[in-house]
Parts: sequence; C-alpha cells; structure tokens
Amino acid sequence: SYGYYTSDYMWYIDKDVDGDKYRGVYFTSYRSNKGDNGYSKSTVYWFRYEGIRWRVLTESGNRAFLMCDMAIDAQQYDYDNGSYSNNYKESTIRKWLNKTFYNTAFIDSQKDIINKTSVDNSARSTNPYNNAIYWNNGENKYACENTLDKIFLLSEYEVTNSVYGFSNDTGDDYNRQLKSSDYAKSQGCYQDNNNENCSWWLRSSIYSTSYYVRGVDFSGNSNYYNYPNDSI
Repeated sequence: SYGYYTSDYMWYIDKDVDGDKYRGVYFTSYRSNKGDNGYSKSTVYWFRYEGIRWRVLTESGNRAFLMCDMAIDAQQYDYDNGSYSNNYKESTIRKWLNKTFYNTAFIDSQKDIINKTSVDNSARSTNPYNNAIYWNNGENKYACENTLDKIFLLSEYEVTNSVYGFSNDTGDDYNRQLKSSDYAKSQGCYQDNNNENCSWWLRSSIYSTSYYVRGVDFSGNSNYYNYPNDSI
C-alpha cells in the first residue's frame, strides 16, 4: 500500500500469469485532483509489465545518456517534508527513482552497467542552457547540493540543450512532449484533452519560493511549474 497523506487508499498486487507479470491496482480515492483519466474508484485494474523504451540523448564510446521515452508513473516530487520542499536532494521522488524504480525496472545485469552520475543541482542548472541568468539574474537560493545518482530527473539546463535534441529555449517543443502509459494514467498522470500529452517533472527549483518545482507541460514548454505535493 502507498500510505500517502493520513490514510491508505490505494493497494497493489503483482502476479505472474503464463510467464507475464501483471500489477493489480485498486483505489478508493484519486491521487491527483486533475481528473480520473477514465478510471473508477473501487474497481480492480490490471496492467501488464512491459519493457521500457529509452531515448538516447547522447552517447560516447560505450556510454550513453538515456531518457525514458514516455511517462510510466505519476509521482509527487516531495511529500515527506512538512512544507513540501523543492529541494531535489531531499525529495521523495529522488528516493523513489533510485530505490523503488531502480529495483523494479532493472535486473541485476542491467544494474551493473548503470553508472553513477554527479548530478548538477546548482542555480545554473535551474536556468536554460543558452541563458545562465534567465531567471532572477541567475540566482536561486533554493538550488541544492549536487547529488550522486544512477537515476535522476532532467534539469531546466539539460532539457533546453540542443545537444540532447531539445530546443534551446523554454517555449513549445515537440521533442519535449511526452505521452504516458495506461498505468501512469491510473496513478493520476494528467492528460491534455487536445493532444493527450502529459506534463512531467524536472528537478529544478523555482527561484522565488520553496513551493514550486519546474516541469514540462503538454506543449513541451519548460517554463512551467507545479506544487511539489502534486502528482504529475
């Protein structure tokens, strides 16, 4: 069970059937206030585990920088810290990525070849690639210490870098648009009614308040932000 907020309202069970693995989901309340995505309360839904499709952002020799090519879950950025902090180092989504997701998505032989990365969480990483002082003259008191991670969210700097295949500005960008899995929809990943794209988290904090974290919206615009305790 996921024990969000004050009571448990969502249950999970994994089953193997004829060589395929399935996850059963049952909930009595929605994880997001943005809609039900067509899933009803007090109903059992089954989802088949499938391989993850990865986008190669860069590669050199036998190393590659990979990004998941769709949203496969809906998670809060942070729910442990009382004020719902935008501090990536202390965030619950960082813990989830490097523990729950890491141990669920990869077998041991795959884990062995995933390198640890020194992740830049500085104020520079919260500004676009082509403009280091785009917001607040480049100052961000909510930027946290760098982290050493195997799995991490992209930053505002990375998602506006043409080397990785993205537009150099923060505006609408097709290459930043993502669809989501059916499972993610059941978990509260909000879909746009027109293009069925979803929004997704970046790790970069907003400079003006601890209550906002940057993300990418349905159009691929990275000048977008949300509350850390929301599920996207």
